[in-house]
Amino acid sequence: MKKLVSLILALAVALSLTGAAFAEEPVTITYATFSASGAQEETLKKMVEVFEEKNPDIKVDVQLTGYDDYFTKLATTVGGGNAPDVFEMNMENFLAYMLRGACADLTGLVDPASYSEGTLSAVSSDGKLYAVPMSFSTCVLFYNKALFDQAGIDYPDDTWTWTEAQAAAEKIRALGDDIWGYYQPISYNEFYKSKFMDYTDPLRVITSRTEGTATYTALLFIPGSTPYDYYTKEYEKGLALYASGVMIMEKCGDLLPDYFSFVKGVVDSEDLSLNISRETLQKDNQLKLMRNSLEKKIKNELHAMLVNDREKYETFWKSFGRQIKFGIYGDYGMHKDLLGDLLMFYSAKEKKLVTLDEYIEKMPEDQKFIYFAAGDDTDRLSKLPNAQLVLSKGYDLLLCTEDVDEFCLQVMHEYKEKTFQNINAGDLGLETEDEKKAAEAAETENKDLFEEIKKDLNGKVKEVKVNPTLQEHPVTLTAEGGISMEMEKVLRRMPNAEGVESTKVLELNPNHTVFAALKAAHAAGDADKVAKYAELLYDQALLIAGLPIEDPVAYAQLVCGLMQ
Repeated sequence: MKKLVSLILALAVALSLTGAAFAEEPVTITYATFSASGAQEETLKKMVEVFEEKNPDIKVDVQLTGYDDYFTKLATTVGGGNAPDVFEMNMENFLAYMLRGACADLTGLVDPASYSEGTLSAVSSDGKLYAVPMSFSTCVLFYNKALFDQAGIDYPDDTWTWTEAQAAAEKIRALGDDIWGYYQPISYNEFYKSKFMDYTDPLRVITSRTEGTATYTALLFIPGSTPYDYYTKEYEKGLALYASGVMIMEKCGDLLPDYFSFVKGVVDSEDLSLNISRETLQKDNQLKLMRNSLEKKIKNELHAMLVNDREKYETFWKSFGRQIKFGIYGDYGMHKDLLGDLLMFYSAKEKKLVTLDEYIEKMPEDQKFIYFAAGDDTDRLSKLPNAQLVLSKGYDLLLCTEDVDEFCLQVMHEYKEKTFQNINAGDLGLETEDEKKAAEAAETENKDLFEEIKKDLNGKVKEVKVNPTLQEHPVTLTAEGGISMEMEKVLRRMPNAEGVESTKVLELNPNHTVFAALKAAHAAGDADKVAKYAELLYDQALLIAGLPIEDPVAYAQLVCGLMQ
């Protein structure tokens, strides 16, 4: 009955929100909920049908999602500016959504007489109503009459506040060392969700009591999902800092390095003064010692999760792996030894996420490099000409699909004495001796043709050369120097990135029929056809590399012209 009433209330809110438009034109209300998931789906469907029958100018688009995925989906839609008109919310997250402006002012749309003043106050701010209560859980206070009688305390009643409860607890606690004033059966998970306004259990709870040069107690949490504002400048990192049980800072950012900014929790130290200021705190040596200690503790716990609970770690990685990569790249590789064994990338061979240690462990004896390809899609990357070459040799290939990936690996340069090698940057050196000799002969024989192609492309490529390992592909593009083609794409999306360009090399397959057509046109002295072939092959190479072509219309016309 509770869920049924909740759904009715939600639809009533939707009705009130759109009442002004009833007579104008048909209106569609998007209604997001998790409560009807499972046994109540048919009930909700019937309610919607009845509602739409009574209100023919209104359609209800139900967005039904299971509880485990609901809040992730909601955060995504709200953050993307595509929030539902009406959505179900829990009290743990309500405040965060209200403060971010995701909730409309419902004042005047809801009859306050239908609710108690205390109920409405929980969803109101500055005299404005931002939500309609749907249901509340019942909390029960149990008390031991015998202990109250022994301590000479009156039994609790509905006038009690937490002040009276605390005073009574202290008197009962004084009765004996084995007698406790009160007990709240709350788990770490529930504490986390209540304290940090999250709807999911944390992936890992970290407890620490350290004594010595830095004495402190810490209760830390690895969140189970990404906060909707995590990868924005509005997100504020930090741990709640206490001195001997008294909070001195709600979010102390100096306790966490940026690459562990996702960690939430509380730290209590007996070594800190209650009178310490924010400015003094930043220079406090005890704080630095605590930070170093917490950093090691978090790293060890993450690695333990990786080793002992792979599924849970991969969940963590999908949420916060990007931040670990930024931690390596952002500090110019200073922390690669600390963070390197936490990294994960998609394996073209294994078809799953692997660590760098797992990649190296399965390397054949003759493999010298850790090969990777950077782009926006694993399927496309695995089909690249050089990807096919690497895989054909029995080597694995890391497929990097985040914009920070290549920058991270470039800064690392190597891992456990194995150098990272971008398959589209420079010569891979995977040709056989026979292929090398054939390539040298082809380049000598076609030197004039390559110079003509380079001239026709008018500075778009630095060099035209032969690549005998392309197999069925007629052409490919590689890059020389420090900027790869994928880096070019990323950097060009940044402000003031004019002129950023990779140094490209056009590589042709001497064994392909297209190359034979090029040679024939050149031998016949048909410079116009050679120029057209050159432009066509260059655009094809750009498309294979995932880069945009300058003029798609001209490219289409060129293809059609050569087919005639």
